[in-house]
Amino acid sequence: MKILLFLLAILTFMAGASILAVAKSAIHEIEAFILFLISAVFISGASVVEAVNLLRKEVATDKKQARNSQVRTLLSGELGAGVPESSEEYKLSHSEAAQAIGVTGGTLQGYIKSGRIHVNPDDCSDPKKLDHFRVFLTS
Repeated sequence: MKILLFLLAILTFMAGASILAVAKSAIHEIEAFILFLISAVFISGASVVEAVNLLRKEVATDKKQARNSQVRTLLSGELGAGVPESSEEYKLSHSEAAQAIGVTGGTLQGYIKSGRIHVNPDDCSDPKKLDHFRVFLTS
């Protein structure tokens, strides 16, 4: 989207410059300056789109780091400040569960298929039980 806006800004600027170059009356000059203003709006729009994309990436990274911190806290047995005992928010996907117990996703799938690890009906792992699984897998 930002590339499209930037290209439109270039096109409107060039159109404004070409109209201004051959302007024969004040109306032509006004038309050229309006195109310059439209070009400035397109450039501003491209900047806003880029800023929103950067913020979106930053928020996603912050959320992931916060979730990893929560998982580490839950797995370390420190169910501290305000963390509910059983919450849907703290269910782990297969990749998160594999990372939490220190195995690959394929290894975790093998453990699940062989019955060594059980998952909830919603196909997620409970972090409180993963600490037991981690001890079980290393022993």
